[in-house]
Amino acid sequence: GLTKIGSYAFYYCTALTKLVIPSTVTSIDAYAFGNASCMLEYHFKGTTPPTLADATVFTAIPSACKIYVPSAALATYQSAAVWNGFTSYLVGE
Repeated sequence: GLTKIGSYAFYYCTALTKLVIPSTVTSIDAYAFGNASCMLEYHFKGTTPPTLADATVFTAIPSACKIYVPSAALATYQSAAVWNGFTSYLVGE
């Protein structure tokens, strides 16, 4: 399965509003979701937060966007490195 989302993978993507990231993904590179201006929902399926290269992964994340994670892992995501800068977007599901 997919284990990594590379740099600029969805950079400036304006066609997608929702993305599901499988639990097999363990790392996400710089600017992977940068400036994805129409994105409303990210759904991370893994209970272990993928390693984010840095805060540029979610550069210019829309204010209405939500990052859904497994409810049981919400606190883990909220305290993980880099993820802790996006706590206002994190929602358990």
